[in-house]
Amino acid sequence: PPPHVRGFTPGPCSTMGDPVEVLNDALAAIPVSPGYEVSAEVAGSAYFVSSGDRAPSVLRIEASDRKARTHVVVDSTETLQKLAGAGQVGAFQLIASRKLRIEGDMSQLQALKTELEPHKQSIERAASLAADAVLGRLSRQRSTTWVPDESVTCCMEVTCGRRFQAPFVRRHHCRTCGGVFCVRCAPLPMGAPRDSR
Repeated sequence: PPPHVRGFTPGPCSTMGDPVEVLNDALAAIPVSPGYEVSAEVAGSAYFVSSGDRAPSVLRIEASDRKARTHVVVDSTETLQKLAGAGQVGAFQLIASRKLRIEGDMSQLQALKTELEPHKQSIERAASLAADAVLGRLSRQRSTTWVPDESVTCCMEVTCGRRFQAPFVRRHHCRTCGGVFCVRCAPLPMGAPRDSR
């Protein structure tokens, strides 16, 4: 820890579950036919989903700009979570509201949906956990010890170090790691864009 913090052990900020690995862990237990390839954009991030070339096979997700014949665009992680639990009518509602766009070969998505239907609850749970990881909610399940105000004289952000001089510089606790930061370095509320200040 920085020298201006006494007795602080970093919390789970850096060990938050990777959403892609959360999904891959859940999908590893679900057998599917080989040959699926779907590219996806979720909230501006690009992914490639494939099931390998031979049976038995499982779906695997990787961050990639590769584009497949079937391409899905989802506007947010919240929409992805809704999509995981939505039936056909729900998917059409997301398309109508322009939160979901599907381009290319729809037959692959239909076949994949049919194969995954018996595992719907597992997939919904995985999508929920992945969305939680993206939004930082997993940290609420951990017990985080906050660094006491009086033990910190400077912002704990490594690149900042701004001194706390009352009443002009307020201290802000991170709910994930328990660290103390100035207003410029404090973590934003969940879902708030970085440039919203």
